[in-house]
Amino acid sequence: MLDAAAAKAGRRLSLTEAVGFFLRHALPHGGTRVFKEAAEEFLANRQAKNLKPRYLVNLRSQFRRLEAKFSDAKVNVITTQMIESWLNGLNGSAKTRNNYLITLRTFFDFCLKQKWCSENPANAVDKAALDEAPTEILSVDEAARLLASAQDDAALLPALAIQLFAGLRRSEVCALDWSEVRDDLIEVTAAKAKTRSRRVVTIQPNLAAWLQPFRQIQGRVFGRSEDAYNESLRALVLAANEQGAAETPALSPIRWKRNCLRHTAASMHLAFFESDNLTALQLGHGIEVLHRHYKGLVGKVEASRYWSLRPKSVCPIKQITPEERGIHDLPALRVVEG
Repeated sequence: MLDAAAAKAGRRLSLTEAVGFFLRHALPHGGTRVFKEAAEEFLANRQAKNLKPRYLVNLRSQFRRLEAKFSDAKVNVITTQMIESWLNGLNGSAKTRNNYLITLRTFFDFCLKQKWCSENPANAVDKAALDEAPTEILSVDEAARLLASAQDDAALLPALAIQLFAGLRRSEVCALDWSEVRDDLIEVTAAKAKTRSRRVVTIQPNLAAWLQPFRQIQGRVFGRSEDAYNESLRALVLAANEQGAAETPALSPIRWKRNCLRHTAASMHLAFFESDNLTALQLGHGIEVLHRHYKGLVGKVEASRYWSLRPKSVCPIKQITPEERGIHDLPALRVVEG
């Protein structure tokens, strides 16, 4: 560590500087903590801050892996080189590496505040370069097939329809209560929003039609966990593909895409309403994010078809030819400026 400090200074340290460096690192003002002890206090601190449950679950999972390497190491002697070496040995994507680095930077900031170390060694580690993955959405026919397969599933269909036509995030819809689903809007409270900012989302007429048979005064819209919701969606795609394979001619299998329900809602909303501000308001996004991920992914004709999907229109499944597109009578869609 002393050699690293000299290299950083670009010269040999004086005796006074070397002694001062040793005292700061070997005898931190807050006392010494091994990584495992500091991690326990850090996790307790995060728990007390009322952070999202899923974030806390992921954080604990990360620290179980980190402790396998650093458990008995004193946090004041863990170096940038040690962290970089461990990160480089991860069997995972560049995004996974960056996620661990963000966690370590936050952890050592906490240790600094407790005066268990004199610097944050993770700050000197560079993030891995990421190639931005393309935003993928469902086609109108794929959305119709999923809805058709879910029509008799009272546990899943309301949440599915809300994601497809209101664009709520998976975590938001899994926390949503029926008391927050009004006649013409959905309230996403600050406590349930990813951004911790309250927003209201307009319920379009087709979404109202999907929700009407299932509405309740109160109670969770999806009554189980987020993991259970993911499993239900996986089962739904399998069922839709089995039904599609039985058609004559057989329909192409639906390929599930990451966050495709929200991405589809966002792209279709922007293409149909042609208002950056309105779509950003509905999604709780900035306009820059909107342009980067959703603009131009679909045309207005396809978006018009999308917003005409209602319970009776998706069953039985029918592939709509290009000649038929754009000729359907559409309901009056609601535009609410915020």
